[in-house]
Amino acid sequence: MFSGFFYLADWLPPGLRNLALCQPYLQADEIIRGGIFSTTVRTYGDPLYTALVLAILTVFGLWLMHEARKFLVLE
Repeated sequence: MFSGFFYLADWLPPGLRNLALCQPYLQADEIIRGGIFSTTVRTYGDPLYTALVLAILTVFGLWLMHEARKFLVLE
């Protein structure tokens, strides 16, 4: 799926919308869209879910960088 930049979650059928909203990037786009357009567009963003998932992905990425450092040889 795409990030949600080119479509609204409201345009998707409910079953596909629930699946698409598992992506934190779509959630972030919906939150930003809700802040810009306020009451004119229905949004489905959840800030707590987005922050939690992105924090977990950040910690995982930092851990991977720490593990990869063991294999680097500096000359």
